[in-house]
Amino acid sequence: MPTYPTDFSRWRLQQLEQVFGLKNVKKMPELSSWTDNPAKVSEKDQQNLIDLLEFSDSRLMYWNEAALKWKFLSQVIFAAHLDTEFYATYPEIKLSARLQTVDNQILKLSGVADLILAKGRLEPELPYFCLHEYKKVKGFDSDPLAQTLAAMLVAQELNQKVSSIHPIYGCYTIGLSWFFLALSEKNYAISKPYTFADKENLIEIVGILSNLNEITKKILNQEN
Repeated sequence: MPTYPTDFSRWRLQQLEQVFGLKNVKKMPELSSWTDNPAKVSEKDQQNLIDLLEFSDSRLMYWNEAALKWKFLSQVIFAAHLDTEFYATYPEIKLSARLQTVDNQILKLSGVADLILAKGRLEPELPYFCLHEYKKVKGFDSDPLAQTLAAMLVAQELNQKVSSIHPIYGCYTIGLSWFFLALSEKNYAISKPYTFADKENLIEIVGILSNLNEITKKILNQEN
């Protein structure tokens, strides 16, 4: 009987697809409805984002991952206004669940998500969105897409145990590029890359993240 890694960070995309029967599809309504029409970003938030770009322009390539998260990414997430009375963002959260593989093994998957959007005002309950950040481009020692999908699979399993079935959303960043994902049952789709060093793209990224508000509200209404 084959053995598999348990931690998100040790999975490669091909292995993840084979073990859990995942399929990459070119088009998915759940992804296009999320990303094709970004929410309007207020003039105040747009100016804050422009100021952020100007501040980070000569510094960005010198920051380590911690500096990038605290000085840049946290402000991008804040501009999307994802923290409410019913759901909120939570950094550095460990996710874990037992999943069934295509050969009917029960496998524990676990790891730390850089950020999740989850039900719960003060403590995370059910995760709906997972983000992973990578300072450098993909290398032989990491597979950002596989790690993000692994976290989304765990989120999917946690939701299916207690609520109605709905898509799980995700995002990973590599260097200056953002990629958005949707996972529905065993199918997943990936957006085009968005470069956050570009003003228009950064505002678009925040608009896409802001769309998670309406998505999350619909999920919560289904659960009630």
